[in-house]
Amino acid sequence: MGGFYLADQRYQEDVPVAAIREHPRNYNEGDVEAIDESLAEHGMVGAVLVQESTGYIVAGNHTYRAAVARGAETIPAFWLDVGDDEAERLMVVLNQAARLSTFNPAKLLALLQPMHESSRGLAGTAFNLQRMDELALLLGAPPTPAGGDSAGSGAEATRKLADRFLVPPFSVLDARQGYWQERKRSWLALGIASAEGRPANLLKFSGTVLDAQRPARPNRSKPSDSGNDPQFYWKKTLAERQAGRVLTTEEFLADWYEGPDAYTEGTSVFDPVLCEIAYRWFCPPDGSVLDPFAGGSVRGIVAAKVGLRYCGVDLSAAQIAANEEQAERLGVKPHWHQGNATGIKPSWPWKGERFDLLFSCPPYYDLERYSDDPADLSNLATYPEFLAEYRTAIKRASARLANDRFACFVVGEIRDSRGICRGFVRDTIAAFEEAGLRLYNEAVLVTAVGSLALRAARIFAPGRKLARAHQSVLVFVKGDPAKAAEACGLLDIPDPAELFGHPLPAEPAANGHADPATVNATLTPGEPDGPSPAWAKGLPLDRLRAVAALWRQHDGDLPLGAFTRVKENTVAEWATDGRLHVWGAGGSPVAAASWRTAERPLRQTDFRDQVIATVQPGELLIDRVAGDVSILAAELARHRAPIWLWAWQENPADRWLADALGLTWNGTKIRASSELLGLWGPRPSETQMRDIDLCGLVRLDARFDPDALAAEIAAAGPAWADHYASYNRGHSWSAVALRGYGGDPMFIQKPAEMSRKWKQDNPEKLAWEITDTPAYDLLPGVRELIDSMPGVKHRVRLMRLTPGGGELTRHSDITDPDCGTEPGQLLRLHFPVVTNPAVLFRSWTLGGDIQSCWMAEGTAWYLDTRKPHTARNGGTTDRIHIVADIESCPQLLALALETAPTEQPDLTWETPQIAGWLPWPLG
Repeated sequence: MGGFYLADQRYQEDVPVAAIREHPRNYNEGDVEAIDESLAEHGMVGAVLVQESTGYIVAGNHTYRAAVARGAETIPAFWLDVGDDEAERLMVVLNQAARLSTFNPAKLLALLQPMHESSRGLAGTAFNLQRMDELALLLGAPPTPAGGDSAGSGAEATRKLADRFLVPPFSVLDARQGYWQERKRSWLALGIASAEGRPANLLKFSGTVLDAQRPARPNRSKPSDSGNDPQFYWKKTLAERQAGRVLTTEEFLADWYEGPDAYTEGTSVFDPVLCEIAYRWFCPPDGSVLDPFAGGSVRGIVAAKVGLRYCGVDLSAAQIAANEEQAERLGVKPHWHQGNATGIKPSWPWKGERFDLLFSCPPYYDLERYSDDPADLSNLATYPEFLAEYRTAIKRASARLANDRFACFVVGEIRDSRGICRGFVRDTIAAFEEAGLRLYNEAVLVTAVGSLALRAARIFAPGRKLARAHQSVLVFVKGDPAKAAEACGLLDIPDPAELFGHPLPAEPAANGHADPATVNATLTPGEPDGPSPAWAKGLPLDRLRAVAALWRQHDGDLPLGAFTRVKENTVAEWATDGRLHVWGAGGSPVAAASWRTAERPLRQTDFRDQVIATVQPGELLIDRVAGDVSILAAELARHRAPIWLWAWQENPADRWLADALGLTWNGTKIRASSELLGLWGPRPSETQMRDIDLCGLVRLDARFDPDALAAEIAAAGPAWADHYASYNRGHSWSAVALRGYGGDPMFIQKPAEMSRKWKQDNPEKLAWEITDTPAYDLLPGVRELIDSMPGVKHRVRLMRLTPGGGELTRHSDITDPDCGTEPGQLLRLHFPVVTNPAVLFRSWTLGGDIQSCWMAEGTAWYLDTRKPHTARNGGTTDRIHIVADIESCPQLLALALETAPTEQPDLTWETPQIAGWLPWPLG
């Protein structure tokens, strides 16, 4: 047979369904409901393909599933006489061929429309009216007749919609998309800083609303108390001693706890692109906007920039002053009026004015506290009180809205103290309906996951609460919706250069750089100062030094090892490999990055050596960045390929860039010098992580009598061996082996984690096994405590930190291959016996947050030594801990009680606002 051969196959019309089964290696997930609809309308068309030797279905697994679900006893099939390898290859190619196919949306719509108008409707097509509407919306115009021009692919059509309407007018507004991020970067580049005049947001991540901690009210338990108070557990232990029993966290918070003087507060930051969407879609040109809950400057500045008159109402005089100062810097004049939203009247603000759009983002009851003003809605004692005032504010603001006009509120759900959703979105809709408006559009705003990935497991695991990554955008109409739409006029999206003073980032040249002809002549390479060393690879030394200095400034005081810091030879190597990209202004480099385009799948691993992501061919992998990362954000916007970024978790600029690019945290790599390097990418992590792996310091549900063990240790009078570690400052840390290698109490090392030279000098010690030492026999109480813990015991030591500033400087034990939480790996447990409140232990989480606390006597703790950690004894007495390495097992992990308090470091990064940057060549 010309062109192909006929495979060995035979047809059987009535194969018993019990005689065949779905292929165990089938990876495809089909739409069984669509297949079931086809079976119901058209009957069984075609046949499944089955490997005769195994009975495995090669093609038609989901057809088989749908048929069985409908009660079929037999099914038509082609039996294939093929081996396992051939069957699996067939399964893959048939699945992939279906996946690679695309369609012409115009032709499809033209085909569906007469079907929809027929008596059968869309039955048997797997389409419904909603899907048809989405297809029409995708085209952005009436469908092209069959045989006409193609409307292009779905991605192209979506981009066309974004060009035409600012963003595609779907009911899902996706702030993660490139077209949204490009415009957002242009808005922020103007210098908008919504958080000015408000309590500092420690993370400064963009997005409509960020989760924020706020002070707890009297007699109200808040989970963040322990995270805000480094001495939380010390105070809890002292209270338990007074009470004579273990206290639950709820009891302690209600009856015993006195918090610190100050709490960390956060703020919410509004997305300027969402503002522009609301103004251009739902407000007449040259119209006026009333914002009853103004807050920061974003909504007012964007309104003024697009030519609208804006009046925002806010209680805070300081906030309004900060807004006005910022608006003046940007050359616009929105108006803010000091007062309460519930006080809006016909004569106030702007006497007699009827507004063309009501647009705001209200306070979310007690999620954020904006001020101490009793009139502030976020200070009301109960939700019903809040809701009553909220309804009044909406009613009065709606009365100032002109007839046949729209109102738009951005809201999200909130929970009560038990975690139950209050129904705030529903209550907002009801409040507008009471004010005489009707719900017209309901959209979901999907925001970048960003750092939410760091907290999702901790949010979900204890109570199965989903981490919120969306907001609701509610559009109401007052009067006739047709007249309201007509008043908005034709949608006119001005040229970006007209609005922002520069075009949005364009597509890059083939090499990813701007045309060299546009590079300013003042940025030509400098002359080498003397003979160029071989490592410089012929590049000018002054340029190499300038770029290396930019990296030194960027990395600053980060705890980077000597081999991690970027030096002149590193810059030369990157430049020669084609990975270095530098931009300059005023004759100096101002931004730089090292990246590569993947030519093959690149697996990325985390601190557990687990694969967390695979960078696919054609995707961009950024290794290091330096300088003004807002320039990098603008330049990277030119690249349509997905972007992956390795970022220092403790560097504000790196974290700002990850958020600006809309990336999601996948995992963290920990290097030997205790550096925390996070991978941020366009997709979630490929690997699940245990909750206990996210943090480094966890209190266990175990207690003991510290006084008895302290007396036992003092009576034994052990000799202490100076710890060998380089982070043992001033030889203040010493230990005794109770159970260790070689049976000598003074041998406190673990041969497997020692240096290569040590192993070469001590080959006989590598064969030593763990055994009890004579010192263990002198401490029966210690042995009883350790034996009471579940799991196989490895090393057991006493560890002493001397008073008066004895310190273990920041380090991580990432080189120990046995450390971890998986079954059989070793957990490091601490049992404080002798200590004082001036001993401070600190551990860093994967996100760069700091856990710090005093481990009180008689408590038990799990320390993940792979995470960076420090200890300092600022008291006047020794700190002595029993430290045991025990194999992980479910019984031991079940003792995890609560994590140590967490402090969020200040990751504020201010954009330098450098203008006129250009590529800065090295040679």
